[in-house]
Amino acid sequence: MKNNNIKIQNKLKECRIKAGFTQFQVMLKLGFHSTDRLSKWEQGHQLPNLINLFKLAKTYNVTPNELFPEISEIQE
Repeated sequence: MKNNNIKIQNKLKECRIKAGFTQFQVMLKLGFHSTDRLSKWEQGHQLPNLINLFKLAKTYNVTPNELFPEISEIQE
């Protein structure tokens, strides 16, 4: 079995910190039961689904494009 160690570049952690939140606080806002999911997103191991992407953007007061700038550049 092949192990893909591709990481998705993002600014999730940077935007969270700039907004003044801990992972625990964001976990509570999104209704999760642990910070595991947030950690995997911030480390680039997984992507949030579309609904969670928009919830994160609203929580951090940024656009989804600001959270994933490299993916946004592909469409241009």
